Amino acid sequence: MDLISELPKSLVHHILDCLPTKDVVRTSCLSKTWRRIRSSYPTVNFIQRYFQPPNVFQDFMEHSLQSFITNKSGVKRFKLCMTNNSDPELNCLINQWINYVTNCCRVEEVHINIKENTRLSAVGMLFASNTLIKLHLCGCDLFDIKPSIINLPRLQKLMMKDIMDLDDTLVENLILGCPLLEDLQFERCDKLTRLQVSNLNRIKKISVRYCHPLHSVEVRAPSLETFVFRGGFVEMGVIEKCEIDLAACETTLKDLDLSIMNVTSDWLQHFISKFVCLESLFLFWIPYLATIKISSPKLKKFDIGQCLELGEATVVDAPLVHALNYSYNKLPFYNISASKLEEVELNFSLGDHDDVWLNTLRDFFEKTNHIQNFKVAVILRNREEGDRVITHELTDSVFVVWQQLKYWNLDVFILSATPEHWIQDLLEAVEEELSKRNMEAAADREEFGKDGNGLYKNCKGRGLQRLVEAGRTNLAQENELKEDEEDITCWIPLLKAYQTL
Repeated sequence: MDLISELPKSLVHHILDCLPTKDVVRTSCLSKTWRRIRSSYPTVNFIQRYFQPPNVFQDFMEHSLQSFITNKSGVKRFKLCMTNNSDPELNCLINQWINYVTNCCRVEEVHINIKENTRLSAVGMLFASNTLIKLHLCGCDLFDIKPSIINLPRLQKLMMKDIMDLDDTLVENLILGCPLLEDLQFERCDKLTRLQVSNLNRIKKISVRYCHPLHSVEVRAPSLETFVFRGGFVEMGVIEKCEIDLAACETTLKDLDLSIMNVTSDWLQHFISKFVCLESLFLFWIPYLATIKISSPKLKKFDIGQCLELGEATVVDAPLVHALNYSYNKLPFYNISASKLEEVELNFSLGDHDDVWLNTLRDFFEKTNHIQNFKVAVILRNREEGDRVITHELTDSVFVVWQQLKYWNLDVFILSATPEHWIQDLLEAVEEELSKRNMEAAADREEFGKDGNGLYKNCKGRGLQRLVEAGRTNLAQENELKEDEEDITCWIPLLKAYQTL
């Protein structure tokens, strides 16, 4: 018996939302009931990379459009992700789809991700939709968008990414035409120089990322809860200056995320001190930040990374902090109250710190003995052969080993993780930190292959298996070691040091 088809139609549609488009189409072959369900399914996901060769994708889009027109089906959610749309016929088909989606007077979500600066004449119709709730545009050319046509009375979330002709005037008119906006995001919109947000009484989140040469952000929104800012570079190593004014949000802002900023310690301290309800603070790559005193009685999550000039005068007075992420700083993290901590992630290079610092680190973890299951990843950098990663538990003897290895090119990741998933959690933490350091959207998972016994090997399949197991070094698969003898030579001192575990 087909139990799924007996479920309410809305629930079946929700299940189909979790499937790739091709699999959703295949369900119509199961039975007449499933054919009816498929014809009433209001979601369309076109993801080009799933189709090979390229003409299959175009045929699929065309046949799907004819099916929707024949069945007079409305589209509630429309998603299009293109990796190559240089074919004029394909762009014409995309325009037909956008026309259909807009005219069916039912669409609530539209997500279009296409090649940068692609001109699609039908995109302008989306800015006059009475039904749209979420709009995400990436790479589209808005050359024909006139301020007079912008009217999105129900829009709640707007994200614009890689829109090269999005200027200050167009943004101003977008804000005026979206009175119910709650989430506003801009990323890599390089004509945006000044952002002013006001008259949006329901706005809760504003995110501005890598919009060069943006030099001014002013927000007058008494309901704002989350603000994210990622700066840009004037030239190699020189960060663009940008003035930020959130004066009207001092009693409502809960999450503050600031990265790649050219500001002084005094300015940042004064800026942060205004937000009396702050619960989450993220600071990353603020090169001139030498000292800061943070006093926040409600702060629960503190994340700071790549602020290399932070000195001993830094003080964090936040007794309720339960999540701490510390990445490659000189910040004296031991000043942070540890009594309420539940989640901890520390990342650092051994060569940047002396024995005193490592002893202080050990003292800090003694204060966090209420947290169980601290895990460690130690990474040996190797440009030619790829990185090697050892994973193990955190014990007192580890600190002794690190003191012996402090002149090595070793990066250390310490993570509090659940016992069942700690290896995966640790790998994800490593990848996230690597992506932060490279300022990329995500780290490439293919750099590591999972062994499952405590070692992640690079994609070439080399490396030692089960370097640390049950408290001892295990040199398994000697044949592999002989084949990679030159590759393994550099590991011998490290292995000897880790035998103390």
